[in-house]
Amino acid sequence: MSCGLHDVAAIESAGIPATIVGTEVFRGEAEEQADALGLTVKDLIEVPHPIQPLPISQVEAYAEAVVDEVVARLTGA
Repeated sequence: MSCGLHDVAAIESAGIPATIVGTEVFRGEAEEQADALGLTVKDLIEVPHPIQPLPISQVEAYAEAVVDEVVARLTGA
């Protein structure tokens, strides 16, 4: 999540709304990167950790749980 914030910063600097989804275990590192990049924690959307050993159906459920928040942040709705 923390490395992806560099992408968020670059995309937003081009005037395009951006956000990032990651697991909560990386929140501390992401907050440090966000501070360094001038972003706020509002740019972080969390899902439970870990993701990689889960069946695809569980990952899809996590995505479904945050999709409205992602759309809202990207559209300002």
